[in-house]
Amino acid sequence: MCVVTHRTLSYNIVREAMLNVEESTIPWPIVGGVVGGVSLVLLLVLVLWCCCKKQIKGTKKGVPPRISELIKPKQFMHGVESCMNWEVTGFTPRMITITLILRRKGKEPQTLYEWNLKNNEDPLEYDEEGLLLNSSYVLDGNKKEDSITAAIAKCIQLFDGTFSVKCTITVCPDASEDDGAEVTLKVQHETLGKPLTPSVKLVIARVPPRISELSKTDQFTHGEESRTGWEVTGFTPRMITITLIVRRKGKEPQPLYEWNFKKNEDPLEYDEKGLLLNSSCILNGNKKEDSITASISKCVQLDDGTFSVKGMIIICPDASEDDGAEVTLKVHHESLKNPLASSVKLVIVGVAPTVTEIDLRPEIKHSEVASLSWSVTGFTPKPISIVFLLKRKGELKEKRLFHWRIPENGGIDDEAKMGSTALTDVRDRCEEDDAITTVTPHCVRKNNGTFSVNCSIWMTADMCRDDGAELIVEVYHKALKTPLTKTMALHVTGVPPQITEIKKPSEITPGELASLSWAVVGFSPRAISIVTFVKRKGEQKKKKVFHWRIPKKDGEPQEAKTASVPLENVTEGCEEDGSFTAVMPHYVRKNNGMFSVNCSVWMCADLSKDDGAELMVEVVHEALKVPLIGSVTLQVTDGGN
Repeated sequence: MCVVTHRTLSYNIVREAMLNVEESTIPWPIVGGVVGGVSLVLLLVLVLWCCCKKQIKGTKKGVPPRISELIKPKQFMHGVESCMNWEVTGFTPRMITITLILRRKGKEPQTLYEWNLKNNEDPLEYDEEGLLLNSSYVLDGNKKEDSITAAIAKCIQLFDGTFSVKCTITVCPDASEDDGAEVTLKVQHETLGKPLTPSVKLVIARVPPRISELSKTDQFTHGEESRTGWEVTGFTPRMITITLIVRRKGKEPQPLYEWNFKKNEDPLEYDEKGLLLNSSCILNGNKKEDSITASISKCVQLDDGTFSVKGMIIICPDASEDDGAEVTLKVHHESLKNPLASSVKLVIVGVAPTVTEIDLRPEIKHSEVASLSWSVTGFTPKPISIVFLLKRKGELKEKRLFHWRIPENGGIDDEAKMGSTALTDVRDRCEEDDAITTVTPHCVRKNNGTFSVNCSIWMTADMCRDDGAELIVEVYHKALKTPLTKTMALHVTGVPPQITEIKKPSEITPGELASLSWAVVGFSPRAISIVTFVKRKGEQKKKKVFHWRIPKKDGEPQEAKTASVPLENVTEGCEEDGSFTAVMPHYVRKNNGMFSVNCSVWMCADLSKDDGAELMVEVVHEALKVPLIGSVTLQVTDGGN
């Protein structure tokens, strides 16, 4: 007899057996012992099975699931696939629902996946990798969630009879959408009063933007439009600020344009050309920046989920303002500690000046104040140097009389923008000439951005000194490889002389000396010839008595060294006449630059031949087309006898 007693049994299990032993050659006692032992083992197994079955039936309410600690990466990177793992374990019965829920910032919770083990009798189907097949993918094709996918592994029964299932969530986050999103695993089971909802908040590492080099042409030319392109790419989230700044020489940086994407939910508005509308032009109408304009194209999302935006800067430079200016594109993004910047320095090819012809009458009269003017036009940038020189005949080197300039001052001043600005008069290397005066010229800015300078001088011409002199204008500018030169020769015409009335006594007494005098005045240049003739009654030909002229040296009139200089006596062709004597006259230069000669002769008259004679003075000068003649008739009386 076998008796089995257990605390789970309400009664003992008793089994009896009768053994009959017969004589045999077979060792029955041994066989019986083996069979009895086996039966006893089988009986014991049966009892244990019954006990386990009763125990399971006694726990019909089941065991609630537990969720393991989440296994996740230290950091989520935009566009980089990462895995998160949970395990739901220790539950029974097997009937369970597991739901994956996503809640993005500012949006309603969104159910992505749901796995259902409806009842214990449902067959479990798995794919080749052991992933559960009978799950439902909640989103339809129009709302497919590419950044988060999930799978649930094969549900297994543990040794204690409970079940366990592992969940794998694969995240390839988009920082613009998923940063700050909350991923929740919701577990529902009949043993739970309320679902288990462990969650994790996605903190996505931002992707900083990259900025391209500002493309540019080989050179910028004044007044000609050039385009400079740029691209800011590979950034996320989309929130970004892009600022265009210009810094001109000697001035503070000046923001021109700013484009803002304030938040991911902002609508992007574009015009017909795809240029962004929600940008701000910082300058107002009073300070409109005409030389630099810019636009930004449509912001696009790339295949990797990052964003890219392209822009164009249109530069129509003004060499006076923009040469040497620095144009900078500055990018602010939350992923950057310091803003990115890309710059280009504008080197503007200037416009070379031109010099007009020097405006001067073809002829200038001696001692006349003549105006000479010319213009330096169409140049930029503004800095320029203008030199006026004069080279007279016989001088080895020209004389620098005036030097005006606009120095390099880092830009154009407001005065020049509004009207004109005076040039600087540089006198340190100039020589003075009392005969030439000027006023400081002014620089004027034209509507096309180029500059112009009108120059004028006044000259009191001296025929002896200035006739044939060369006027020289030299212009220096950065757009010129060599100085620009304009020259002109002066032609100063003489002033014809005049003969005063020949003075004589009212009566000439025979045998007494009588003085006859006159003056040749107001002439220039000083080269002159004065001839005295006498023609007596009955004579058909006049008689040359005296011939004076200004001395010459090397073919040119001799320069007066003193207050008065004697004329040269030319005896050739002259005839002696006992009635006339004279002293050598002198020429004198007046303050106005004119010359004069005082002439005197003495006559010892003979009544028989000199009464009624004619004294003639003939003056030859280059300013006269024909000789100038003066004459007087002599009256000789016998004193009343």
